Amino acid sequence: MKGILDLLDEIEDILEQGSNMPFTGKVMINKEEMLEVVTDIRLKLPGEVKQSKWVVEERNKIIVDAQKEADAIVKNSGTIVNKLVDDHEITKLAKESAEKIMAEARYTAKEMRLGALEYADEVLGLMENMMRESMEAANKQSEELIGIVENVTNMSKESVFKQVEKNQKVFNDNLEIIYENRQKLRGK
Repeated sequence: MKGILDLLDEIEDILEQGSNMPFTGKVMINKEEMLEVVTDIRLKLPGEVKQSKWVVEERNKIIVDAQKEADAIVKNSGTIVNKLVDDHEITKLAKESAEKIMAEARYTAKEMRLGALEYADEVLGLMENMMRESMEAANKQSEELIGIVENVTNMSKESVFKQVEKNQKVFNDNLEIIYENRQKLRGK
């Protein structure tokens, strides 16, 4: 199964394999082949966005699990303390032990939350960079396609610009979702 970056590489290959038009610097390409790759990209984008949402959901599950584990450790330490209350020296030791367990539980929960947040932020950052690169490549390809379409077909500039605008909107919407998720991760 090809990813978006593979499809963009395929567009580059199509353009490189196209026939050069003498004295124009333009390339003639197979329109159907190019449109098929662009359609594949459109179909892949929702999957990439779903994957980034899945990462956020997994991060939230990890945080919830860490909190449950911390709560269970705190509850367990409370039970131990209640059993040892009868003897003063044992009570003192139990309190020290409970404080140590609670501190460890807090530390463990904090480390797990921070690890999950860093992982989710890193994945979202990678997705954001991939989306930006894809958007830049798509914009470049769209500009090249406009020139090719003007010389090879009777397709109007207006319809190409509409398609470019649609592509821009999809990329911008996805970048906005990723940006908002990263802001949520950072508590902003």
